[in-house]
Amino acid sequence: SMCHSYGSFSCLLQFESNGQYIRDGYIHWGYESTDKYPLDGKWRVDYENEESIEICVQKHCFNCIGINYEISLDDKHRPRFEWPLAARGFFRQQSSVVQRSNQQISPGTSGPSVGQTLE
Repeated sequence: SMCHSYGSFSCLLQFESNGQYIRDGYIHWGYESTDKYPLDGKWRVDYENEESIEICVQKHCFNCIGINYEISLDDKHRPRFEWPLAARGFFRQQSSVVQRSNQQISPGTSGPSVGQTLE
């Protein structure tokens, strides 16, 4: 499956001469700039002592094992996200659990390149 951030959608239909039936159709998806969402795309999540899984980040949102997350950039442009209560398991008693990166994603960049690790 492909991961993209879509900004628009258009559809073109070709009808029979009597106008009662659709003969052909075309759908066009307009992509949003990746500068706005530099982390969008497919990512491999590596867990210690477990199998890796692939996630698809769209508009800085992703679903991992049935739980939705949203990535934000802090004031130094470092990615971060807060674990929802459902994902905390042992840490449910904590008021929040935040996953944070030390890597900066500067405004207007396309984010990490293919194969680059974001820790």
